[in-house]
Order: sequence, then structure tokens, then C-alpha cells
Amino acid sequence: MNMKWTKRVVTLIFFIFVAGCSFGSDRHKNDDVTLNFFLNVGRSSNDSRNALIERLQAKFPEYNLRFISPVGSFENGNRNRNFEAVIRDGVFPDLLLDEAHIVPQYVQAGLTMDHTQLARSAGLDLGTIETALLETTRAYSESGQLYGIPYRTELYGLIYDKERFDRAGVPYPRKGMTWRELIALSRAFNTGKGEGLAVDWLGLESRYDLHYVDSRTGEPMPDEGNWRKALNLWSDVLEIPGNSNNISKDYALSQPAMYAGRMEARPNLMTNWDLLPYPADDSGETPRVNHLKWVLAVSPTSNHKNEAMRIIAYMLSEPFQAENARNGEATVLRNKDIHASYGANLPGFSGKNVAALYAASYQQPKQPLSKYDLSWRFSSAYALWPMGDIFTEYALWPMRNINLYTFAQGGMTIDQTIQSLKNDTASNTTSVKPVFEESAERVAKEIKRNQER
Repeated sequence: MNMKWTKRVVTLIFFIFVAGCSFGSDRHKNDDVTLNFFLNVGRSSNDSRNALIERLQAKFPEYNLRFISPVGSFENGNRNRNFEAVIRDGVFPDLLLDEAHIVPQYVQAGLTMDHTQLARSAGLDLGTIETALLETTRAYSESGQLYGIPYRTELYGLIYDKERFDRAGVPYPRKGMTWRELIALSRAFNTGKGEGLAVDWLGLESRYDLHYVDSRTGEPMPDEGNWRKALNLWSDVLEIPGNSNNISKDYALSQPAMYAGRMEARPNLMTNWDLLPYPADDSGETPRVNHLKWVLAVSPTSNHKNEAMRIIAYMLSEPFQAENARNGEATVLRNKDIHASYGANLPGFSGKNVAALYAASYQQPKQPLSKYDLSWRFSSAYALWPMGDIFTEYALWPMRNINLYTFAQGGMTIDQTIQSLKNDTASNTTSVKPVFEESAERVAKEIKRNQER
């Protein structure tokens, strides 16, 4: 494994947007309340990020809002994102929006706190949020404290191309079809001009609740049985004639007859398509695959916790979440009307069966993601995939792991893949542990230094 990345200094470019306009509001601007908002919205477009900033500036002109957005480097394919550099620069966030799998690193750095009382004081009714998503967030605390507020989810479904089915004279897939039935159906498209069935590996990771590292014991590859189920299913899909290594394709630029995966990575070349629920196992059990994606949190370093929580409460309001949903950002709320509005502002979504996306239950992991789990997923394989400097991350996520890449190419059996994953994950965890600990120690020192000023 290439371990050089563990020695690199994280490089971040900060785009700081300072709210200086009142947008026609009569409210008096309170220059005494400056709120630093660490906004790590990852793969969202600049337009999406800027729209979010404008909405918050318009709602809260009385605050001096500073939005700090880290943009990681792509050195050797590793997209480095870390809040440590923000704090080293003397900028202490008041509130944060980040991906859920980053939370363990905030825990280690001491940048988490219980939000239960803050939410109550701000009038945020936690009962409006999907229970499984709240429990996912609570799982990051050993005592069940609420270390953040769910903000956005990831939705999965089965998208099918009506035009390809019509041209082939094949009946459309039906609700409730199992993986076995869909694989059989996909064989009708063995034309060499696109897969019959493309599968997003991340959906299998979520469906089977796969972890690379046990967050409680540090041991690699817990629940080997589920890993075998996922790899067996993936193998069955990859072995469909004409489907060789379909995981290597950029789904947004491909045109499979059917695609099972995240809506964000849906094939954009499909012009006449519709949705069905994510495929069921052979048992017919409703899959648990939708999961928490982004989390909002107040930082314990903030001197304006109530003001920060007021912003979070607004971002969890029904009008705000409804607008998100219409723009294709899945809500965490239980509101059925908001569910039905998903994608309404997006081209091509009119009349689509978006209710199918909510047929799958939310995955509530048996254990939280380990802070070392993410480091392993990000640690390899981009350099082995010569597609240029700019490419879509979605389709290549599993390619970051050379073992899964080799398996997809037919170079390893399931037994060999699992054993190799265990060995390499254990080695990686040992290597990054001191790096993570040193990072947490540096953050703790900066926080203490700031408190003593």
C-alpha cells in the first residue's frame, strides 16, 4: 500500500463569503455576532453551495455570517478534506455541515457536544426527523448523546430506461422484483451496447451495512457474512454477459437498461425513464439501504451556540427542507408531502414514481463508522485508474480500494478478496492511528489556546 499520503500536509483553499447585505430586511445587523459556518458540502456544485449561502444570508441578515468551504487537493487521487487546517488558521467554527462519515473524526478531536437541549431551546421538534437517522447520529456517542442533527439523506432506487426496453420488446421491470429476477431480465440486453443492469457498489455497502473497521474493537472486516453476501451479489451482476466490470463506468455518462443505486449518480443519458424501489433480496424482505448523508452540528468552541442552533432549526424547517427536496436533496423529515416533491425542480422528473425511493427503509447501522474506516476507503487505487485529472467520483469510489478493483476485474475470488481486505485494512489502521491521534492533539491544543486568550 502507498502510505505516502499519511505524511502529506492537508492543503485547503478557503472560500470565505461574508454576509454584508440585508437583502431588504428591516432587521438591524448585529456586528457583535459573527458566526463561522464550516460548510463542507463535498461534491455539491458551486451553484448549489452558493444558493444555500444566499438563502441563509437572506434569512439572517442580523448576523455576520462567514462561510468557510474547504476544497481538497487531488494529489495522487486522494481528496484531502480536514477541518484541522481551519483551526490552525485560527478560525473556530460555530456550526458545521459535513458528511456523516466524518463525524468520528470530530469526536476524536473533541469538537462534538450533545444537541438535545439546544434543539429544544430553539424550538426544533426532533420528532419530525426520521427516527433511524437520529439513532444513527446518536450512535457516534458511547452514551447516546446527540452529536449532530441529520440534514440530508441518500436515496436509492431502480431506474430503468423505457426506450431500451421498448426497442428490445422486453416488458418493463415490476415492483418487488428480486435481484435474481432482475439479473435474468437483464440478459435480454446482451447487445454489447450497454449493460442490462448496472449496480452501484455503495448501495451494496449500505444495504449490507458493511464496515472495514470495527469501531468498538478496531478489528478489520467485522460481519464477514454480510461481506460475502454483497460480493456474491456483485459477482452475479458482473458476470452477466456484456456487463464485464460495469462498476468502472461513469454512470452519469452511460446508458444501462437498468441502474440500481444512488439517485445522485443516476445515468443522465436516459431521457425516458422511471423509478421502482431498490431491488429486494430473494427473501422478499424490504431492503434497508437509504441512509444519512450530511449532518449539521454546533461546535463546542462557539460563543454563540444558541444563535448557531437557531440557524440549524431553520434549515430543518419544513419550508427549507421542502425546497431542498424539490432541488433533488433528500429530506430527513418524515413529511410525506415533502417526499412526494423530490426532484420537482429538476428537468425530467415530472411524472416520475419518486415514491419508490422511499419504499426502502433507512439503514440504521449496527455500529457507527470507525474513524479509521474512512481512511481505508480513501487510501488507494486512483493512481491505478488512468482517466485524467477530472472525473466523476461516484462510479470510482470502490476503485479507491485496490482489492475491490481486482475482484471486479476477475483477479481474485471472494475468499481471496476478503482475506486481502483484512490484511490491508489492518495495516492501514496501524499506520494512520498515530496520524489521527497527532491531528486530534493539535486541534485540542489550538482550542485550549483560543480559550485562554
